[in-house]
Amino acid sequence: MINANKVFIDSMKLLRKNYPLFRFIMERDIVWTLQKELDDIIRKENLSLKVYNDYPMIKGQRRSLSTDLVLLNDLNEVELAVEFKYEPSHRRREYTNGKFPVTGRKGILNDITRIKEFTDSTKAKTAHAIFIDEGSYLYNRIKPDNFQSKWIKWGNYNSELLDVSVLWTTVNGTEIDN
Repeated sequence: MINANKVFIDSMKLLRKNYPLFRFIMERDIVWTLQKELDDIIRKENLSLKVYNDYPMIKGQRRSLSTDLVLLNDLNEVELAVEFKYEPSHRRREYTNGKFPVTGRKGILNDITRIKEFTDSTKAKTAHAIFIDEGSYLYNRIKPDNFQSKWIKWGNYNSELLDVSVLWTTVNGTEIDN
């Protein structure tokens, strides 16, 4: 059986390969695109997994702490949780309101801490924090932490607007190859 981490890695490989075909505006666009792709893979392979977005992970005082995407097994256990952050290319001003940067270092590091909480509390077996930096604006400004973080250059796809870098952090799983 294909495991949840492999299904996620496969969906990210498709995103990487086809990145210039998309025109993401916000983080939610990436989450929706990957949720749809994950659902397609699950259906095609007839896997006993389910994909959800904005899934509650840890109870809070007023509201549960949710994660962007999860893959649940047939026992409704979280096999994989994923947090996303997205910084659009600053050269694509037609898709933004000109407020840059959109994502801050603190938010990215909070996502990394959060996925560690998910696995430490056994709420998730595997977790990823993915920061897609479409113009490599933060590439030299954020150093990988002491978890399993690394920068992966996806490239410019022969575009003057793109120079995609991805900060990928994994807890209890494997990440995409360079």
